[in-house]
Amino acid sequence: MVAISLIIFKITLGLLVLTLALFTINSLKKTSAYKSDKYHHYLLTLLTFELLILQISIIL
Repeated sequence: MVAISLIIFKITLGLLVLTLALFTINSLKKTSAYKSDKYHHYLLTLLTFELLILQISIIL
């Protein structure tokens, strides 16, 4: 029961981090501090990697 709760918590946390990061990227794109799409791809790759690490840690 505790393991199932921990798995659900980690999945929810990963989705929350991904959602907040996407909103942050979109808000930064509207300002002058963020002009290059190159960084957009780097940030999305980093977030995807982080989400995969969270999912792998669930299995282990």
